[in-house]
Amino acid sequence: MKNKSLKIKIFLIVGFMLSTAAFADQEPYPLEYWALRAVISNVNVSPDGEHLALMKIPFKDANPVLEVYDASDLSKEPFRLNADPMEITGFSWVSDNNIIVNLRQQVRDRIDGFNEGVYEGRIALLDIEKEEIKEFNETSPSIAGLLPNEPNKVILSFLPGGQEGVVNRALRPRTYYELNLQTGRKKLIIQGNIRLAQVRFDSEGNPITAVGFDLGPDEQIW
Repeated sequence: MKNKSLKIKIFLIVGFMLSTAAFADQEPYPLEYWALRAVISNVNVSPDGEHLALMKIPFKDANPVLEVYDASDLSKEPFRLNADPMEITGFSWVSDNNIIVNLRQQVRDRIDGFNEGVYEGRIALLDIEKEEIKEFNETSPSIAGLLPNEPNKVILSFLPGGQEGVVNRALRPRTYYELNLQTGRKKLIIQGNIRLAQVRFDSEGNPITAVGFDLGPDEQIW
């Protein structure tokens, strides 16, 4: 019994030494490997289920391209959108054939003020049926809400300038607009302030929750 126990211990020790030696012989991954972005991301199906869209980085150091596939036959060549010199950062289906695309481009070498980063953003509307794209003249908007029952409209939010206080910097009050994707016109919904800094909307475009700050008792409010 003792001999059997001794053999098991020797086997385990030898196995551990061999695995450690094998691991030591492997070349470590270069540091840049850990900074690589996912090759495929943001995979989403159109509302009618007819198309599948995704973002893909075709090769190292490339910016993402948007690919739209026929969901019934993924072997078909997809429609591709390359926004060069801008970079595609995200997208959302707003109807069966239309996609809102989020874009950004470096416009300055250093941060210029609190709300002036080195990048500026844009949004564009992609019609996959006509294979046409329409860019909107809005600087650095964020998509705050999609309206499934009104696919020609979305809710945008913007960071107004002049927010210099410490509390304002933390909560960053936003201003919200309804954008008509056909006409490009926008309508003010909510003017953000320190008590109503950030708002969430339901699928009908109604505000449902908000977070802000009450300067009187010096506390965050919901």
